[in-house]
Amino acid sequence: MTARGSSPTRWVLLVGMLVLGVLELVRGLGHLLSEDSAAARAGVAADSVVNADVVYLFAVIGGTQALIGILLVVAAVSRTQLRAAAVGLEAARCALTLLVGLAKPSTAGLLVGGVQDAAQLLLALVLLAVLSRPADEALPEPDPDAGRWTKSAP
Repeated sequence: MTARGSSPTRWVLLVGMLVLGVLELVRGLGHLLSEDSAAARAGVAADSVVNADVVYLFAVIGGTQALIGILLVVAAVSRTQLRAAAVGLEAARCALTLLVGLAKPSTAGLLVGGVQDAAQLLLALVLLAVLSRPADEALPEPDPDAGRWTKSAP
């Protein structure tokens, strides 16, 4: 243990969840807020991008990603009981996206967003491994009275 009861593992979890949440939020907002729902940037063929249904589906996917990103950030900093569920949901979303991309290839030729999803899946799996540690290696929780992160009781 280092000073003030913190451990590198707990901080890796906190930082990892924040990174994962911000990445997911930025990716999601990119789809949700751009005019073509970022379908063209994702590599979808130009003739498909003009299809309103394609734009709609990319926006829905982006909205889902943004919501998961918000959940990850909230779970990381204040709702610690949601950490495993939030990271598990992100891992499942990334895995599903990759599996669907392999089963139903797009016109983009490669998996659309596959590199980002694979990296986020790997990070989510590492975070799930950290979360599965025994209770005696408790994770940091916000302490409103002290104004800092403290170790939770086993």
